[in-house]
Amino acid sequence: MKRKVIQIADSTQLISLPRKWCLANNVKKGDELNVETEGQLITVSCKQEMRIERAELRMKDYGPLAPRVIYSLYRKGIDELKVYYDDPEEVQAIQKNLRDATGYEIVEQDSKSILIKNISSNIMGFDSMLRRTFLLLISQAEECAKAFSEKNVSALKNLVSLEESNNHFTTVCRRYLNKYEAPKSMKTGPLYSIVQEIEKIADEYKYLVQAIEQHRSDFAKTAGSLAGLYKGVSAMMREVYEVFYKFDPHKFSAIAEARQKIVEQATEKMKAAKSPIEFLMVHHLIVITQKAFNMLGSMIILTAPVAESLASVSKHQDI
Repeated sequence: MKRKVIQIADSTQLISLPRKWCLANNVKKGDELNVETEGQLITVSCKQEMRIERAELRMKDYGPLAPRVIYSLYRKGIDELKVYYDDPEEVQAIQKNLRDATGYEIVEQDSKSILIKNISSNIMGFDSMLRRTFLLLISQAEECAKAFSEKNVSALKNLVSLEESNNHFTTVCRRYLNKYEAPKSMKTGPLYSIVQEIEKIADEYKYLVQAIEQHRSDFAKTAGSLAGLYKGVSAMMREVYEVFYKFDPHKFSAIAEARQKIVEQATEKMKAAKSPIEFLMVHHLIVITQKAFNMLGSMIILTAPVAESLASVSKHQDI
């Protein structure tokens, strides 16, 4: 649609709001609207109270997956969840899975059901939470590289606690994106993909530790030969973090080259592996490298500058 500009005095220009939009959003005389400008674009929006989203589930319908379903409903943005159970021990499993669900609390309970509510009115500080997830992942990568270099299997335990913290922050980030969408100037889809990939990489480090725990005595024999590769992965992870917050096409290219070099060398190590644990350590290294590289596609969508010639197209279209 198009609107003509109305001139008031010398310094004020007005346009009318679409009647249908005003009715749909209950906009009345005297209401305050949010007006944001970015280049040739102007966005007018009204702040509405977020509606309460409710859901119900029966533990027996999902069996052992029920706690994971509750976790997923939290990420989806559900505010009130009624859970029906048969065995009191199932409540303990639910309580354990609520640790990373910030704001979720059991507010009512009887012999057959519990009511879980989000007692936090909002989730604030998305930017700081996202940055924290990146930094936790970098810490995992650096701690892992150090443990391999020093052949210190006990130091790998720190990776598990870092993964637990990472789970907490990535869960809250995904709930925020599902419920409130991405912050200004960002796109929800690519951002959600990055957060999910960060969690998967952190999980991969945890799986690496779990595999090594089953072959502790063999770790020192093979760790040294892989220390350089894990150090390379650590450096690559920091570059991925840096390029997200400051777009640099040259750094994107450098990351791609580093990824190719790491995967090629790791593949040769895998072919020459002399034990199951050596094979598994190389396998996890390759998976971590590929998942870190996979984030670049979404990062380019979010951070690459838009050519002025493309941005100006919108002024010729009805919006």
